[in-house]
Formats: sequence, structure tokens, C-alpha cells
Amino acid sequence: MELEKHRANSDLKEVFDIKKQVDNLSEQIFGESNSVKIDLYDLDDSYQIIVEAAGVEQRDIELAIQDNELTIAGIRKINDENKKVLINERPRGKFQRTIKLPTAVLEEKITAYQKDGLLILNLPKT
Repeated sequence: MELEKHRANSDLKEVFDIKKQVDNLSEQIFGESNSVKIDLYDLDDSYQIIVEAAGVEQRDIELAIQDNELTIAGIRKINDENKKVLINERPRGKFQRTIKLPTAVLEEKITAYQKDGLLILNLPKT
């Protein structure tokens, strides 16, 4: 079987163009640009939240809890000012995400660490 090289590249470009259009539409509708993706786990005595944080330094992340809502905010810095950009898909700039926690947590006992591009939060329940 012979591959159609030009068609495959064209198809991929169409997929990326569609993704970009969907992202732009989502930003217009929901006002969310550069949000972060999370996983939330219930570990019986605590919640664990895993945040995609590739390229974000820990000092550039802020956490706040108010009325059982956790806000994760920060900034992605990408140093490409002296480079000719051909493809730009990685998010950059400020981001913020607020989630409602199922129950109250002990704010003073929250721990966080980064590993493999992820921010791992442990939030002990009250």
C-alpha cells in the first residue's frame, strides 16, 4: 500500500485548523483562554487534584480557596522571542481555573508538588 504523502499532510492541517477554530469559539463563548485541565480524585480522607502544568514554574502558580471553591491561577512563560515561529500550539500567558470542591477542606494542611509536568495537590477533608 502506498501512502499519499500530500493528502496526509493536508488532512492533518485540516484537523489542526478545526481544533483551533473550536478553541477560539470556546474562548468567545466561555471567556476562557488558557485554562488548565485537571483530574479530581476522592481518596476518602482527602481530595487529590492533578493539574497539567508543563512549562509552569511552581513560583508562578497561585492557589486560593473560598467557599469550597479552589482557584488555580498562574502564568506560562515560553521564551521564543528570538525564534521564527512556524507552529504555535502550546498555551502561553495567564491561566485560571476554579472548581467547586464536594466538601470543605483543611486549607492549612494542603500540600502541593510538581512532578513530570504535573502539579499534584493534596487537600485533606475537614
